[in-house]
Order: sequence, then C-alpha cells, then structure tokens
Amino acid sequence: MKKVWLSVFGLFLAVAVAGSISLNCGGGDGDGDADNDCKVSCDAKECGEIDGCTCGTCGDDETCGADNMCASTITEECVAACDAAECGEVDGCACGDCAEGFTCTDNACIDDTLDCEAICGDAECGEIEKCPCGECGEGLSCAADNTCECVPDCTDLECGDDGCGGDCGTCQYGDCTDGVCPECVPACDGKECGIDGCGGTCGACADGFACQAGACLEKGVCSVTEGDVQKVIYMEIGKGGHAGEAMDVDGDVDTCAPTGDCEDGLNNQ
Repeated sequence: MKKVWLSVFGLFLAVAVAGSISLNCGGGDGDGDADNDCKVSCDAKECGEIDGCTCGTCGDDETCGADNMCASTITEECVAACDAAECGEVDGCACGDCAEGFTCTDNACIDDTLDCEAICGDAECGEIEKCPCGECGEGLSCAADNTCECVPDCTDLECGDDGCGGDCGTCQYGDCTDGVCPECVPACDGKECGIDGCGGTCGACADGFACQAGACLEKGVCSVTEGDVQKVIYMEIGKGGHAGEAMDVDGDVDTCAPTGDCEDGLNNQ
C-alpha cells in the first residue's frame, strides 16, 4: 500500500511540473513583454502616452505636442524680449526669477546687500556694479560716463534739424522742406548754350561758334545790334590778353568780359 501511495504522489508531482513547464514555455515574463512593447511604441518619442504606454514627461517651460515631442513654450518674441533681462517680465514675457538674497529691479537681479543709491551717485543712466542708475528719455542715449546725451538723428533726411541743435545738411538750391531739398530746375528758357544753373549746360555750340549770353554766335564776325551798331563777336586773344575779348563799340562797361576787366573799351559782349 505504501508503494502504491508513493507511485501516485510521484505521478501527481510529474504532472504538476510538466504543466508548469508547458505554461512558461514560449510565454516569458508578462511584465517583461509589456515593457518591450512600450519601448517599441515610445521609440524616438519624448513625452505623452501611446497605446497605454507613458513615453516621458517634459521639463519646465515645455509642453508635449501631438507628435509626442517636447516643445518650448517660450516664443521667439519672448526670447528676444528677455535677451537682456535676468528676471521679471518684459512685454508680457516671464524672464525668470532671482536667487535667494537678490531682488529683481528693472529686470536685473540685485544683491540685497548693495547700496545702489550710493553706488549710482550722480549717474543719470546705465548700470554701475549691477545697480541700475536710470534710463534716458526719448532721443537721448546713455554715454560711457553714465550721463544722457542727445543723439543726432538724420535718418531719411537730406537737410533740416537733426534733433540736437545741428542740421542734417543744407540745400544747394532752394529751401529745405520737411527734411527734403527741392530739385534744381534748369534755367534754359531762351538759351541755346551756357550753364543751366544746376551744374549742367543748356547746350554746346558747334565748331566756329562761341556761346555769348546763351546764344551761339559765329567767331570773328560782326553782328548787328539795336541801332545798327556793329560789334565784333569773338576774338581768341584781345588787347587785355584774355581769350574771348573783342572790340567794344557800344560803350557799355556792364558788358565786359571777363567780368569787370575791360581794358581800353575791349570786351566780348
């Protein structure tokens, strides 16, 4: 009887072991399978949940996007606004906090032990030993000595006031209007040659002709003027030694050429 009982027990033990082997064969650890599945689902992802798997969390100032990647919540505008700020708020953007023992003043972290009033003294602007000493008004700039100075502004101006008591230029022709110089209008009415008053000419005379008072006159030929007075138009060298002089027969010294240099009644006008 004892042998029979031992045989039955041995058979039961064998069946139990075989069942256990059958259950584990090829199945593995259930938790291990889940971990492997989540590694696949969350591959190259940073945050959020995929197929019941948590893929991570984002840091401060970040948010998890629809692509399960972390993205900064700080906009480009805020990055630019806070570029020179250590703390506080600029244009609605949070620029950070100061460490313990420091106070945020004008977007700078100031050591609570500093006496900024004494450090700044007579300074009008800028920063001394991290103490903000004030800001300059519109049109003024903070100089190296921490005083506010006027900055000339001639942007898009040709002439007129520069905002600091100086000017942005003067007009060669006409008056300045709202920072703009008028265009020069050539004075060539009734003229076929000579200067136009704007740095150019009203035309050039052909060979054998000389420009006299805006008209092209033939060289070395007498002309008839009012009262049938004949006058030589042009001579290469006159009595006074000047090119263009000629004999004057009208007796008018106002027609001298070169101007104011008539000699013995000679000119070319």
